[in-house]
Order: sequence, then C-alpha cells, then structure tokens
Amino acid sequence: MFGLLETVFFVLRKKQNQLSGLHIMHHSAICVLVWWFMRNPTRTGFYFPIMMGINMAVQCVIYTYYGLSSLGPHMAKYLWWKKYLTALQIGQFVFGMAYMFIEFLTGCEKAGAYEIFTLAFTYCQLIFFLNLYKKKYSS
Repeated sequence: MFGLLETVFFVLRKKQNQLSGLHIMHHSAICVLVWWFMRNPTRTGFYFPIMMGINMAVQCVIYTYYGLSSLGPHMAKYLWWKKYLTALQIGQFVFGMAYMFIEFLTGCEKAGAYEIFTLAFTYCQLIFFLNLYKKKYSS
C-alpha cells in the first residue's frame, strides 16, 4: 500500500525520474498479489503471511531511510547505508524463495498456480534487484 502511495506522490510531485520500470512493475505486481490473497485467503499457504511480514519489516527500514533523507542535505553523512537497503531486499527475496521451496519439498504446501506465480514473481524481483545492485554499487 505504501508503495502505491509512494508512486502517487512521485507523480503528483512531477518526479517521474524516480519511476523506474522496476518500481512500476514491482508495485503493480504487489497490488495484484495482495488483491489475490485478499480474495482467496484460505487458498494461500503459510509462506504468504511470513513473506509479507518480512516485507513490512524491510519497508519500515526503507521508509526510515527515506524519512531521514527528506530532512535535508545535512543528513547525507548519516545515510551511508543506502546500498544495504537493496542488499536487504535481495536477502528478503532469497529467504522467501528458500522458505517456499522447503515447504514444497517437505510436503507442507502444494505448489498451485498462485504459488508458481509467486515464485516466478519473486525470482524476477531477485534478478531485477541484483541487476540494480550491480549497476548502482559495483565498481
């Protein structure tokens, strides 16, 4: 939800340069995933609330960074940890995929259409964020 509001604020502030393809695709797909879960809560495995809980914790860290950065340029010296936010997101995707694979392999969950879509989406996110990290932070 915050990602969707973030996108709206970018558009209203005419900050289209902050609307990358990754940003739009990520937040659009999250809206679809959450919508599907809300319509079918009993057909989704335990992995979904686990992954969403981890995502909310990661988003709290990210929005703390955004909040601090909005206080002005004098905060820049305290915001050296931006690249670690992307690394945290990458870790979130790796953990989510590993958790789902373990659930499927142990028979705790069945891999239905939604699970396959979620795995494919998470894998795509992992690849996109790895590319973003490489482009922005590797020399």
